[in-house]
Amino acid sequence: MDSSTPASSTPTGDRYDQLRKISELKQSGVLTEAEFAEEKARILKQP
Repeated sequence: MDSSTPASSTPTGDRYDQLRKISELKQSGVLTEAEFAEEKARILKQP
């Protein structure tokens, strides 16, 4: 195993992935601007 490979489950990585996913949902019309803003704020408040 390569111990220099960063773990993908870091809090920062998880937040980035979540933000990217909700951005894609907004762009595809699944989320409204208000829903996107609410989810973004929720993600960024996570410890």
